[in-house]
Amino acid sequence: MIWEKEGQEMEQTTKKLKILVMDDEELIRQILGETLRMLGYEVIVTSDGEEALEKYVEAMSGGKPFDLVILDLTVPNGMGGKETLDRLFEINKDVIAFVSSGFSLDVPEGFRLAVPKPYRLEQVARAIKEVFE
Repeated sequence: MIWEKEGQEMEQTTKKLKILVMDDEELIRQILGETLRMLGYEVIVTSDGEEALEKYVEAMSGGKPFDLVILDLTVPNGMGGKETLDRLFEINKDVIAFVSSGFSLDVPEGFRLAVPKPYRLEQVARAIKEVFE
């Protein structure tokens, strides 16, 4: 499948991935979740680090682990992306994670890439393709 976006062709990845998204803002969860589904991925969204950890453990226990996690760096009154990733590494040292932030494009230690907010379909698709293909 190919999308036309702002004069650029963008091809959907052929690999079916299972992706976990963690963001404290409902609208952002919806936008990123739908963006990833449009690209053909299976997506679970969570609102904080604790919920993300629960879903991650459930998926691993069920034999269908996540291929990628996308974590919001800053979660007011909750576990943010860096702490969540540290805990995920205790569960699975091979976890692949992107950091999501509207504040900084720096990639903290442990994360593979940064996905800047606001999300653009072609940026998200390119980041995933860069890591998985």
